[in-house]
Amino acid sequence: MGFRLIDAARARWRRLVLSGTLAHCIFFTVAFILAGIAVVVVSVMLLLDSSKYLATEGNSQDSQMYFSIIYILLGAGCFMAIVGFFGCCGALRESPCMLCTFFIFLVVIIAAEVTGGIWAWMNLESFEKAVKDQVQHMIHKDYSVSDVITKTIDTMQHDLRCCGVEGPQDWASARINQKMSEQGGIVETTVEAGIRALGAYQVPRSCCVEEGSTSCDINRQFGGGSSLLHGLHTQGCGTALWNGLYNNLVLVCAIGLGIAVLQVLGLIFTMVLCCAVRGDSGTSFKA
Repeated sequence: MGFRLIDAARARWRRLVLSGTLAHCIFFTVAFILAGIAVVVVSVMLLLDSSKYLATEGNSQDSQMYFSIIYILLGAGCFMAIVGFFGCCGALRESPCMLCTFFIFLVVIIAAEVTGGIWAWMNLESFEKAVKDQVQHMIHKDYSVSDVITKTIDTMQHDLRCCGVEGPQDWASARINQKMSEQGGIVETTVEAGIRALGAYQVPRSCCVEEGSTSCDINRQFGGGSSLLHGLHTQGCGTALWNGLYNNLVLVCAIGLGIAVLQVLGLIFTMVLCCAVRGDSGTSFKA
């Protein structure tokens, strides 16, 4: 009796393998695990790139929203990997319960991805504005006040070969070109009369194309005339930073599209395998 049960189990196993359903399902679940890991890796890349340039201190709602989205992606990637592992175990054990649970999780994930994708696409311009507003706030208000922000801006301008938000002209109204005075306990900010009269202002050394050159000290001191852009980065950091983040978002979308294909195939193979396993266990499924 025992040998008959073993032979029957082996026959069922061979039948499933030969039909390709089990093999395809296992392949999909493993690919789903790898896709979840890929989402985690891309999320970490986005987090490292953005935290390198965007301020994480203070009460900036724009930066908090951006980082919240990245953390959601990170959590979604971990959840996908766990769900994929759950489905792989269900396929190997031929458990209808685990396979059906995996199927339900897939439906929920696909619905969440479609909803999130539509929402992100509709708010793409808002994300761009949030990034540029954050850079503008850091340059105008926090540069030379916070050592962390100062180093962040200098690193961003050096690495991305940019200057200001839209260009070097943005530094004209920055705090570095302003004089602080206290009167009656109220702090007032006044642009120096000489600077405004001459139409000239100072930009950081990180705006220079060649920071170590002697011409850098000359070029960064004048804001009037053609000398403004001579030897300085002309691209704005708001645009440069957004372009870098946008390229990463395109990578996320490409990965998401590939994952969507895997998920649809997973729904098909999971349902077929679940029906086959239940059919072998005595539960009939009629088309």
